[in-house]
Amino acid sequence: KSGSCDFDDIPVALIKTVAQEISPVLAHIANMMFEMGNYPDILKKAKIKAIFEKGNEKEMANYMHVKQ
Repeated sequence: KSGSCDFDDIPVALIKTVAQEISPVLAHIANMMFEMGNYPDILKKAKIKAIFEKGNEKEMANYMHVKQ
């Protein structure tokens, strides 16, 4: 899936190409967010997929919710 995108619409292939160059900058930004406790709204979102575990398939309690 190297051509797929997530919330930000940046192709994974591009991120892999520039990973070495942008890693220090992204690490600094992440560390600042952790230190300040201030997170952008986009980082508070997730795609959730319900995966059936066992029991009655019509009961939501029988599903595991996994962030994609």
